[in-house]
Amino acid sequence: MSKLPEILIHVLVGPPGKQRVRVSQTLPVLLTFVLFAFVQHVEVLFGLINAAASMRLTLFNLSGATLFYLLIRSGLNEKLPLEPSLTVPQMVFCLAALTWSYAITGPARGAIMSIMMLVLAYGIFALRPSDARRVALLGFGMLSFVMVYKALLADQRYDPHVELVHFAFAAIVTGGVAMLADRVGRRRTIVLLAWLTPLFCALGAAAPTFWILTASQTVARPFALALAMLATVATVEDMPRNSRAYALSLLAMAAGLGAGVAVAAPQPGAVADGGGGLGPRR
Repeated sequence: MSKLPEILIHVLVGPPGKQRVRVSQTLPVLLTFVLFAFVQHVEVLFGLINAAASMRLTLFNLSGATLFYLLIRSGLNEKLPLEPSLTVPQMVFCLAALTWSYAITGPARGAIMSIMMLVLAYGIFALRPSDARRVALLGFGMLSFVMVYKALLADQRYDPHVELVHFAFAAIVTGGVAMLADRVGRRRTIVLLAWLTPLFCALGAAAPTFWILTASQTVARPFALALAMLATVATVEDMPRNSRAYALSLLAMAAGLGAGVAVAAPQPGAVADGGGGLGPRR
């Protein structure tokens, strides 16, 4: 009975070695798309996404992620004229899926840019600098094409002014993070993001207009996600093996504490009404 977990792990990711590492890297992608499918279903229930369009995208996401898992688990990846981990093809697939999602998500599409930021940030450290730049340029080009296309269609959900803001900040954030990580190193990038992220969040908190709030959060959210990912990677790499779980748990608790403070903090506009935060509301 005690050997059952080992048997299941062996079946799922294979015997120890390079292939097991490659297979294990595809599983988080597959799990992410499974969670993505649940979020999309919630958006369908809220009326934000067309049910048929969501189903097609979910089928594409899960089929592609499963295909990459099977290619590497079966060993066929070593027979292809590509890098055995298939990192670039997997990233291109993720960028295509996210671009498609941006095209159908409507009001919640701003979150897609933050997720795409994670994919590009991963490429900075998993690929050669030249390959990472090509993938980043491809992702930006794909997203820009969808922005222009949807704006030209006069889709009411895709206001051209909002798309222009998204385009500008996608260019700034994507190019800036890639350049910084390539030129000044990971640790200095983390320090820089740790300063820039709260500054842009503070700008959003003090924003006098909706457009300034949108612009500040378009930058702050990708920066925050990139900072979280880089901090996690640095923790896993720098901490001793027997301390990694403890360090990651501290990061998770800090993230939860920050989210809790944001929810509990009184809202300036609601204080005058006796509400705000977790206090009583009238």
